[in-house]
Amino acid sequence: MEGPSSSSKYKGVRKRKWGKWVSEIRLPNSRERIWLGSYDSPEKAARAFDAALYCLRGSGAKFNFPDNPPAISGGRNMSRSEIREAAARFANSEESVAREMVVQQQESPSTMESDSEFLGRVG
Repeated sequence: MEGPSSSSKYKGVRKRKWGKWVSEIRLPNSRERIWLGSYDSPEKAARAFDAALYCLRGSGAKFNFPDNPPAISGGRNMSRSEIREAAARFANSEESVAREMVVQQQESPSTMESDSEFLGRVG
């Protein structure tokens, strides 16, 4: 029996004994599953699940992150390996987007000050 530390609040995600978060999805109307990979956070694993869910069920599916659903072109016509690759790309791309937002927020105050100084001199 799995303990509370191995469960996740996200669909399609569970934690291994050694700490990695893994994701897999069941094919519609089947007992077969697609392995989506191992990730270092439950959020990444959940994003991988969302991407695969989009490929299998479309934009009307119930995602882990409904405010940030995936938009994968050709999703409904992908093979199992293509779904696996798209899921990994989506899971890892979100991290870089989040990092870019943090960098932009850190750079914004100095950029805003120089813009206002410039506008003050021009006006």
